[in-house]
Amino acid sequence: MSGKYTLIKITKKALLRSPELPGIYIYWSLAKNPIYVGKAINLKNRLNSYLNVRLEVKTQKLMEDAVYFSTTLVGSEIEALLLEAKLVRKLNP
Repeated sequence: MSGKYTLIKITKKALLRSPELPGIYIYWSLAKNPIYVGKAINLKNRLNSYLNVRLEVKTQKLMEDAVYFSTTLVGSEIEALLLEAKLVRKLNP
């Protein structure tokens, strides 16, 4: 399923390199299956929020299972919302 996405290994350095632009992000498992699709007005800020040491239990579990991430830039918050909804239906994470 990850064929058309560029998967990046999750590291603090990689997350810090994310653009400060609107878009969607996908977290992927070790088997390269999508496990979460999210949207952001600022991808860098959103992705780096997952580095917080005090994550909710559900989010902590997600981050334990996530090995890779990918991003897709869009032009606006509305486009991010629409693409997120489309990918959730398509990828069924």
